[in-house]
Amino acid sequence: MRSGKPLILTGSLIKKVVDVVKAVDGLSFAALVGPLAKGGFSYQGLKLAIKVRDGADKEAIMRSTAAELAFALDIPEDHVDLLDLEGSNPYLKEEVIRNGIILLDREDYKNKLMSELNAFYEGILEEEGALELPRLSELNTALLRRKLDVVRSKSNFLERYVLRFDVDVIKRSPMLSRLLKDSLKSAIEAAGSICRYVVSAAGMGPATSYSEAVSICVREGVIKPEVGEALKKAMRLRNVIAQGLLMKDHVKIDYDMLYAEATALLRVLRSFEEQVVEFLRELSLQKATSRPRFY
Repeated sequence: MRSGKPLILTGSLIKKVVDVVKAVDGLSFAALVGPLAKGGFSYQGLKLAIKVRDGADKEAIMRSTAAELAFALDIPEDHVDLLDLEGSNPYLKEEVIRNGIILLDREDYKNKLMSELNAFYEGILEEEGALELPRLSELNTALLRRKLDVVRSKSNFLERYVLRFDVDVIKRSPMLSRLLKDSLKSAIEAAGSICRYVVSAAGMGPATSYSEAVSICVREGVIKPEVGEALKKAMRLRNVIAQGLLMKDHVKIDYDMLYAEATALLRVLRSFEEQVVEFLRELSLQKATSRPRFY
């Protein structure tokens, strides 16, 4: 297992990686995968699923790209894993589609991956006598409702078991102060996960971060601008909390600010939930009156 400083999913990190992969002429596709893409931090280094342009020197490109990424992120070169999508198993491709953060797509390669995966799973299910396969690119309303339940449960926990105490009580209690950080961070991430899922599953475009996914949801009318701005502010706060949890002695947490932000966020998350539910209602009406749209 790799050791050393953890990587944290921030806008700065994403920008550095995007700058590197965009500068490589022979790369046609790159997506962040692994713990960093799914959970927001990683002790296992950087994992990128990539596609090298046909006819290019794959070995040389992968070697130089790994070196450039290591230099840009100030990590050892063996902490950079470049996973070649060409000829890879379908499970890596599925990870890219379901959880990956797409950083570069010069040849509409994401749609090719989805077509390959749909064909692969259709073949399996046809052998088992299945009649229909839900497309990987179709938004699953049942899954989205379960994700909303997670946001609600985390908000309820924050309200009932943490914020019922005065901020001075929380500051004096190591257990309560840790609960405030953990529960606030997880509530923010749950909302960000919904935005990223909606953007990916509905084919609204690549989102390289929670904040970008929120912006796309605002643009597409899933949530209102004021809720989107409040969520993006919360995403920045989430990064501060994550850094504080991982680097305890080097990042000082302002608990008065954290308490105030957590209280305000509860109202935002209620509005967020209402607006996503309304989006689901409209989606159901569209499905009832038209053919399904596959992206």
